[in-house]
Amino acid sequence: MRRLVIGLVATVGLMGLLGGQANAISCTTTQVVSLGQTMSESALGAGVCVLANDKLYGNFNFGNSPANGTVLFNWNLATGTHSIQLEAGYVSGTTYTGIHYEVAISGGPPGSYISMEAGDFDLSLGGASTLTKLITPVIPSGLTPVSFTCSRTFGGAQNCPQGVPFSAAQNLQDLMADITFVDNGTTGAIIDTTIESITATPEPSTMVLAGTALLLLAYWGRKRLFRGRQHVPGI
Repeated sequence: MRRLVIGLVATVGLMGLLGGQANAISCTTTQVVSLGQTMSESALGAGVCVLANDKLYGNFNFGNSPANGTVLFNWNLATGTHSIQLEAGYVSGTTYTGIHYEVAISGGPPGSYISMEAGDFDLSLGGASTLTKLITPVIPSGLTPVSFTCSRTFGGAQNCPQGVPFSAAQNLQDLMADITFVDNGTTGAIIDTTIESITATPEPSTMVLAGTALLLLAYWGRKRLFRGRQHVPGI
C-alpha cells in the first residue's frame, strides 16, 4: 500500500507540473517582446511566434496588406487586455483579405481563459470603412466559430469597437482570427484585442491534487488508528 501511495503522489506531482495551459500554435522560434515593442510583419513568417506577457501569437499571415507593415504588442495586466496593432499604410479604396493569426494563453495564472475577442481600427479621415473578424476557437475543440462586423465613418456613424464574449464554462484558451478590412478612408492601424479573465473554479489537476491529499490523510490516519489499537488491551 505504501508503494501505491508513493506512486500515486509521483504521478499527481507530474500532472501538476504538466497542468499548465496547452496551446496548438506551431512554433519553430519564439520571440519574447516587451511592452510596447514593435516587430516588422516581414519578420513574422512561418513558424515564428511571439510571446507577449502570457499571450503566445503565431501562424501570422498578412494577406494583401501593404509591404513594410509592423505589429505593435501591448497589454494591461490590471484590465486583462492584450492587443496587437497592425500598421501597414493602408490605401483607401482597397479591400484587404487573408489577414490571419492565432493567439493562445501561455503560462497565465491558474483559471485563466479568454473572455472576449474584439476588433477595431484607427480611422482619421473618410469612411465608411468596415472590419470583419472571424474567430475560430482551437482549444477547446468543438466551440462554434463566430464573427462580427463593425464600421467607422470619420465624423459620422460608427459602431466600432465590437467584440465577442466567451464564458468561463467555455474556457477558451486558443483561437484563430481571420480579418477582412474594407478601407475607404485614412486608416492608421487595425487593432485586435484579447481580454483575459480568471475563474475561481479549480482546474482538473487542482481537484486531483486535492483529492489525492484527502486519500493520503485518510490512509495515514487509518494506519495510525490501527497502530494505536495494537497497544490497547482487549482490542
